[in-house]
Amino acid sequence: MLRVTPGTLGIVMRSYREAGECFMEKLSEDFKERQKPVARIIVATGVAVAGFLVMLFRTIRKS
Repeated sequence: MLRVTPGTLGIVMRSYREAGECFMEKLSEDFKERQKPVARIIVATGVAVAGFLVMLFRTIRKS
């Protein structure tokens, strides 16, 4: 019969937690790799919109 003591239970739980952390790290690394091009597009779009608004406000202020 298998005896589960607090010590062995702690070891098992720790190894499950470490496996889960490793899995989550791998997922976040994959997410970061896939996110980079999208983030670049978002930043570029934001900069373009900001530039357009600056030009628009300057034009409105001049007239």
